[in-house]
Amino acid sequence: MPRAGRGSRHGGRGGARRAGKSPPPQRPHGPGRLHALRCALAGAAPLGDPALLATLAAGAIAVTLLVTMVVQDTDFWTLLAQGRAIVADPGAMKVNTWTWPDYGYPQTSASWLFRVVLWPFWSLGGAAGVFAWRWLSVLLVFGLLYAAARRMGARGLLAPLVLVACALVYRTRADARPESLAAILFAAALWILETRRAGGVDRTLWLVPIALVWSNAHVSVYLLFALIAFHAIGEAWAGRGGRGAPAGRAADAMPGTQGSPAGTTAEAAPSNRRPLWLIGTLALLAALFHPSGVYALWQPFRFALFWRGDPMFASIEELRPLLFAPDWRSGMPVLIALWPLLILARAARRRFDPVEALMCAAFTAAVWNSLRFAGMWAMAAAPFLARDLSEFVRPRAADVLAPAGPRAAAAAAVIAAIAALTWLEATRPDRPFGLGIAMRNVPEHAAAFIEAQGIRGRAFNHMQHGGYLAYRFWPDRERLPFVTTQPELSTAATRAAYLEALRRPAAWYALDAERRFDFVLLERDQTPGDRLLDVLDPDTSWVMVFGDDAAELYVRRGGPYADVAEHFGYDVIPGGRDARGRMMAAAEADSALRARARAEAGRMADASPVNGAAHQMLGFFALMDGRTDDAATHLERAAALQPQAPRLRELLGDLALGRGEREAALRWYREERARFGANERIEQRIRAAQAAQ
Repeated sequence: MPRAGRGSRHGGRGGARRAGKSPPPQRPHGPGRLHALRCALAGAAPLGDPALLATLAAGAIAVTLLVTMVVQDTDFWTLLAQGRAIVADPGAMKVNTWTWPDYGYPQTSASWLFRVVLWPFWSLGGAAGVFAWRWLSVLLVFGLLYAAARRMGARGLLAPLVLVACALVYRTRADARPESLAAILFAAALWILETRRAGGVDRTLWLVPIALVWSNAHVSVYLLFALIAFHAIGEAWAGRGGRGAPAGRAADAMPGTQGSPAGTTAEAAPSNRRPLWLIGTLALLAALFHPSGVYALWQPFRFALFWRGDPMFASIEELRPLLFAPDWRSGMPVLIALWPLLILARAARRRFDPVEALMCAAFTAAVWNSLRFAGMWAMAAAPFLARDLSEFVRPRAADVLAPAGPRAAAAAAVIAAIAALTWLEATRPDRPFGLGIAMRNVPEHAAAFIEAQGIRGRAFNHMQHGGYLAYRFWPDRERLPFVTTQPELSTAATRAAYLEALRRPAAWYALDAERRFDFVLLERDQTPGDRLLDVLDPDTSWVMVFGDDAAELYVRRGGPYADVAEHFGYDVIPGGRDARGRMMAAAEADSALRARARAEAGRMADASPVNGAAHQMLGFFALMDGRTDDAATHLERAAALQPQAPRLRELLGDLALGRGEREAALRWYREERARFGANERIEQRIRAAQAAQ
């Protein structure tokens, strides 16, 4: 006798229908609230969903705020100088007219196009134009990356949060530099390739004009061919029956609708698709259309093979291997560790993605070897991390859109997390939030002094000042720098002579005897190992005639600028850190010397509005004289101009506490702690101020 169905025996769905009753609602798999939250975070949502739109808007605001930081890149001025010249005369890109020792030498301006793009933004809007470029470029980059992530299956509320986390890393390379244009092209290429891989429209022919623009915009065009090669390998893997193609289909469909569920394997590629090897060949031919031809494509390999060991290149911070310590707030160590773990997790579920594995290996090795690749790593990782984390969080049974309540709660949580990450990174003192250009390290006022006093001839300068000198004085050949922020503009002999002159007195005297310099412009903040200021101070043939927080200018006492040396020379205050420390100690014991030094420090402070060092000396001299109110005035000015000066705010706190100003003292002590970290000395002062009545 046939057994009764489960519905008829137990009042299940069959019995309920016969009784004319509605079936009971199905409980979601797992705990209801947790399941709904996971569905809301990682389950697919249509682009018109209000919760998704809110998180996307928060993400767009966040990435815009993250690149709204004060311009500190000194290479910026070199780019402007060259962009202005190339716009006026395209031939300027082929000849070095930026440094006087190697003037007229052929040069390969691999990124000339970006210079031409940047110049109108600056000429029309100044600093506002530069920030307009930053905002436009970052929104394009992360908009394209989100489109790629969505094609790959990351269609929930979690994806914008992951992209913002990657934007924190991208921020380290978000200056107005050639790679910002290359970043747009990188993101566009990745979106095109991932759309094709997900079964969407084949737009790979667009990679050919992308290659043309990229080769003229930045030396990293070889990354385009890496992307094409990785995706060709992925297609070959899929063609041989490999698993792990990305999620998604051509239709941007919701799970449970006509499209595939997020996380399923893409359709087989149509037979009429263009082979990627052909696209790569056409792209390579397009990339050769550069004013310097194949030499532009050769330049990054020239650096890797020959220039990497050059001491001047090695001294550039962005070319050094990755160090995690300064970047913990960006989350980069966490993301670098997380990416391979997610790849292994997908492989354990038999969803290994060879394209992702190749991307992770290549870009992690690159950023580990050089900090310059941090931005490219962030872009390469972003869509894959968004997809992988969405798959990890999403319940397997998430085949329906989560209810509105959980979606709203999840969106609020994501927006709060985005705000927290943005605040954590945007409050970094080394990358200050704000509009404008940091002029503290730009020799603006020293250049004005040079111009006002008619100083010209053969200059020796610190490389960080070279870009601004070229921007300020080009095409005046008699005021061009010795070197600029771009070492490749100088010959190997010039680069070696420059570094040796900074570090060894004998090398400086040999170079000076050979070149017979007319003036020397050096950084006020000496780089460890640089000794030239301490060599020039005791040399009676040179005298400092201008000094502020950015630069110190020396001319010869004899020769064409003897009058400048006579009228503006500093006979008591030296330029070097060591000599200045000895002078301050001597001035404390000698009131007559202190009076002379105080007069020179006052003249120095009046000569430039960016002179925290002069105000700091004046504050110390006032303390030596017992004028605490004057000391506080000068030291407060110094603290405002020198935000990275240690123990200055601690001293201001001591002065305030001595005057009985308890709240002011606490404010200074806490600011010192916030900027330079806690230590027992500052904690004792805070406790003493709190206990004061």
